[in-house]
Amino acid sequence: MDKIQSIPKSEAAEVKGLNKYLYKAMDWLGLTSGIGIIGIGAWWFIWCLFSYIFVSPQNVIQQQVHEYYFIEAQLSAIVVALGALVMEIKKNRE
Repeated sequence: MDKIQSIPKSEAAEVKGLNKYLYKAMDWLGLTSGIGIIGIGAWWFIWCLFSYIFVSPQNVIQQQVHEYYFIEAQLSAIVVALGALVMEIKKNRE
């Protein structure tokens, strides 16, 4: 086994039912390779940053939502970094 723990091949072959199809769907979306995670994080970052820049609050509650957009943009940057980390781990495994 590698330094990174993974599911042994015999157990991976036994995955059946809904988990099998969910894994295939996540693989198709690119979420198991890191590319999809980076794409989702980047889209989320752009959306939240534009919302933060172009939304002008009118009252206190809207001001809280406005600040929340900036927090969401920061979180999305972390998601992009997580995707890059997944890609780097996969590259080092091969």
